[in-house]
Amino acid sequence: MKLKTILNHEKKGKVIRLVAIAIILLTAFLFYYKNLQADLYADALDTKYLNGYIILGLITLVFTLIATSFIDTTKVKKLHKQYFIIAMLLGICYLFIMPLFTQSDEPAHYLRAYELSEGYFTTPYYENSRQNSFDKSVIDSIYNNEKQAEYKKYEDMLKISKIQLNQGEKGNLKISAANYSIVNYIPHVLGILLGKLFHLNPYFCGIIGRFLSLLFCVSLVSVGIKLLPNGKFFALILMLSPTFLSYSASFSADGTTIAYSFLFISYILSKIKEKKSFKWQDYFLLFLLTICVSLAKVVYLPFVFLILLLPHECFKSKKQEIIVKIIYIAIGISMNLGWQELLKWTATSEAAMASNTEAPNNWIMQQPIRYLMVVLNTIAQNGYNYLENIFAGEFLCHWQVRPFPIVNFGFIMVNLFAFLSEEKNRDNVWKKTIFIVGILGSIFVLICTALYLCTYEGARTIIGIQGRYFFPIICALLFFKVKNPIKINKYILAYITIVLNYIVMLEMITTFLY
Repeated sequence: MKLKTILNHEKKGKVIRLVAIAIILLTAFLFYYKNLQADLYADALDTKYLNGYIILGLITLVFTLIATSFIDTTKVKKLHKQYFIIAMLLGICYLFIMPLFTQSDEPAHYLRAYELSEGYFTTPYYENSRQNSFDKSVIDSIYNNEKQAEYKKYEDMLKISKIQLNQGEKGNLKISAANYSIVNYIPHVLGILLGKLFHLNPYFCGIIGRFLSLLFCVSLVSVGIKLLPNGKFFALILMLSPTFLSYSASFSADGTTIAYSFLFISYILSKIKEKKSFKWQDYFLLFLLTICVSLAKVVYLPFVFLILLLPHECFKSKKQEIIVKIIYIAIGISMNLGWQELLKWTATSEAAMASNTEAPNNWIMQQPIRYLMVVLNTIAQNGYNYLENIFAGEFLCHWQVRPFPIVNFGFIMVNLFAFLSEEKNRDNVWKKTIFIVGILGSIFVLICTALYLCTYEGARTIIGIQGRYFFPIICALLFFKVKNPIKINKYILAYITIVLNYIVMLEMITTFLY
């Protein structure tokens, strides 16, 4: 009888929470509706846009409310299943409310994935640039207006969706994402190939590619959360950020890069906790993850050194431990260097093969103190902006979507409290901590150095750094746990995360309406 009373009480509490969330979501919906109505009236624009907002806003509200109903922080062992369902529901919303090609650098990544689907492992090099020949329907889909390729509205999607595939004419386009390898585009390429199989045009090929990318990235993260010995709730909150979900639901190398990094970190942590001898499946999985992480982006190559943290219990002998660790680290480094050399080798001109980073590299080596001052000045001026953009921020969809600052601050605080609420990891010792901090610091330096090479001479700050580049570093916080975790209602943190996601979605809808 008592058990039945407790269950009824829990159901009643869940219903009350869902009603409260529904009211909050509806309030946000009405707030943006009133703002849009005022803007349309001020600009003397057609009120048809209000109808579009109502349809999209209510559909996303329903999806968000359904996602909320799956939250149950008491079932820690099932958090990975909850994450998969919630992330897919929210991700599908991002997939459709972001017009194709509007995510940051999405046109370049789409072209890279498209040429991979046609059998080009590397991008051909001629006329002093990386470029390839594409069907005119692809070109017309990306450059359908006179604005920058990412700047599109829902009306543009209606036009693009009607463009016929295989118009016969060809045209050359430069590909700025040519340096990325195929591991970043596995789901995107499969989506394009599937679309071509059914003779779909570039728009619908892109939608399928987006969906498979979302499914792929969310699945990897879900497996990672399942593997984690600690920090599952923090991981759930972190990986529900708009940055990860929206980039995973688009043509971007960042979604897969973050997913690979997260799964690699989770796998290492699980083996540190288990301390069981490796089986052939473990060696094979570690091999695949090492390749994916090392090829995703050169700046994340130091992650492969986390292999050194694997305990000696994973191996049959000390000799085997040393040999295996050296081999796997060597595989990661050689794969990355091999890809860089392949890119140079496929460049047909001496000018292309010559490094254009020689002068900046020499300056950094000759004046390390001044370079350090540039890095510190960059952090001082833009540090909070980078922090915002790790979770949401104003760089979503190439500066087109700019959530209210309080929304960005909300994501920062929710992730902070989620991290501080996790139990301490007893396996942490100061030597491991210093080692991990060293790896994360080297990644930070590599990011700064890579972007400095593209910064004009004499600049006082590094240009081009974007907050999402630091997302894998935040994932590595799973190695650290606070000594005295705070007590906080995790339901509240999870609900706030989902509500903030809905607000970002409303911001996207109003941005792309007109």
